[in-house]
Amino acid sequence: MYSDYMPDNLRTDIEKLILNKKIADDKIAQEINIFLKDNCCMRLNESEIDFSKYKSFWPPRLINAFREKKGVVFFGAGMSIPCGLPSWNMLLSEYFGLEQVFLDDEDLKYDPLTMAELASQKIGHDILQSTLRSVTRRIEKYSINHVLLSALRCPIYLTTNYDSLFEEAWKDLNGSKIPTILNSADLARSEIQNAINSKKSVLFKIYGCVSREDEYLILSRKDYRTHYRVNKDFFNKVIDVLRSYHVLFLGFSHKDPGISRLVEDIIYEYENKLGKFAETEDQPHYFSLQFDMHAHTPEIFAARGLVALKPASVQTDIQDIRTQSLGVALSELVALKCHEKQYDISIYQKLKDSIKEITNIVELGISQVIEYQQIAISFLNNPNNDRQWIKTLQDDLDQLASQGVYLTNDQGKVVLYSTPDKIPAERRKTDIGFSKRPYFQQAKSFRKPFISDSLKSVFNQQSTFFLCVPLPLTVDEQFVGLLFSACQIGQWSKPIEIAESFWKQNISFLIIDSNGLCLLPPNDEFSTYNAYDGNDKDKVLLEDNANLGYDFNKLLAISQRDNIVKHISNSVVPLSLDDDVLKMTDNYTQYSILSDVNNTRWKLSLSIPIIRK
Repeated sequence: MYSDYMPDNLRTDIEKLILNKKIADDKIAQEINIFLKDNCCMRLNESEIDFSKYKSFWPPRLINAFREKKGVVFFGAGMSIPCGLPSWNMLLSEYFGLEQVFLDDEDLKYDPLTMAELASQKIGHDILQSTLRSVTRRIEKYSINHVLLSALRCPIYLTTNYDSLFEEAWKDLNGSKIPTILNSADLARSEIQNAINSKKSVLFKIYGCVSREDEYLILSRKDYRTHYRVNKDFFNKVIDVLRSYHVLFLGFSHKDPGISRLVEDIIYEYENKLGKFAETEDQPHYFSLQFDMHAHTPEIFAARGLVALKPASVQTDIQDIRTQSLGVALSELVALKCHEKQYDISIYQKLKDSIKEITNIVELGISQVIEYQQIAISFLNNPNNDRQWIKTLQDDLDQLASQGVYLTNDQGKVVLYSTPDKIPAERRKTDIGFSKRPYFQQAKSFRKPFISDSLKSVFNQQSTFFLCVPLPLTVDEQFVGLLFSACQIGQWSKPIEIAESFWKQNISFLIIDSNGLCLLPPNDEFSTYNAYDGNDKDKVLLEDNANLGYDFNKLLAISQRDNIVKHISNSVVPLSLDDDVLKMTDNYTQYSILSDVNNTRWKLSLSIPIIRK
């Protein structure tokens, strides 16, 4: 295993590579060395390790992953273009003779494998292979960013590139060749297995390498189909890496259908486990450095399961701003990775612990409701059956049934219910129909157990959510009813206890449903209270805090007014966890960690202020 590359040592080695004329973009390399000297070579002392001083655009959890050898880089053609390699479109048109009509076709624009297949049909597969090798070999110098990638010393690198520029940079910087894996035969070699097992750096070249004369490059769709099926062990290992590590995509357009499918399959597998209420630690973590970003770009990437990152802009006279900006970003990552002390990112663990606590409670609750679905169906078929089971379920659910458990028929009419002792049963009129309620319509349409968004209680106007199990769960059987429990958020003590512990630390703890309603006041703005005092005969008068909770309209007012609540409710969370920064003023930024709550449409967030003095 390689030790971390210290910024001072890196500066010295870059200077040598510049003198030896190894680097293609040497002017940018000189600028990077100046940046390293001015910004990265003074190691932070313990007193400076303060989250409020955090200025990098790199998410702290990604930096921590690289520190712990759990971060890998997946780089694409954008890394080699500064060295003089033509773009894929230029190769297709100028070298492979593909007509412009194909290059302009909207269906083909994001399908390089099919384009290569068409070029292969036009000029022949062997000529396609030899032309690409010839063009690639003309490039002799690597980019400064290949050097900085090598300085990261990740345990695993992955690339779709055919060139050997990264391998050359690695050898010149680290003094030895990086073990390279192109197929299952390579993976099985003992020296490769030894390198992987000992956490030494290795490189997976998914589409082949020009330096391997006796092996085809993977260019066309036909090539990929064969490669994927013949080299199963190789692709299984690639999938395992993509599933298990924090993956940073660099110089990557995400238009490659083969790689996109691998990522999509991993995301589907993860989401499918969550959907079945299964314990899983296989949460994928994907980050992508992007330069041409609009305000909505992060949300688009988040919907695909990736965190889009935009590096800070640089002031420079050099025309290739993108390459220099990437170099500055990688230099910063190398420096942050090797600090003796790291910024305190325990906030992540606190959020994850809180999520797990809340998720476990709601998942246990809905699992308990699921256990009663057959009993409930039998009762709907024969109302003379024993009624005690619904009281048992209500007792088992405890606070998650603070307003009772209800069984409705297929028209939403309540046929059986049980409420806590403090809530008089006569107040829960069974002639109230629930067919128009959103959770009933969702249950009837989708037939999956779920936890609803918050709604205004039909009985006392307080914020209430529902644990719902459609009857039956299978969509090919006729819908006969709904079994659900009702919980007023202010009577569910666990999230309130968690929130109170954070409020004392000046940290906002938010639970937000998909309608943008904050289920708890962000900063203890008002406490739970007994809302109704009997002045209105139509409202419920109860004793012993049976209706201790949050008024729906007050929570709605906070949600509509509070900037951070509105901002987070509009944010798409990629694969359950994300970082978010909301600039409030020139010297005040709100930093948040966001997460989804499994099997709900809720988001949890911890938000802390970062104030620049």
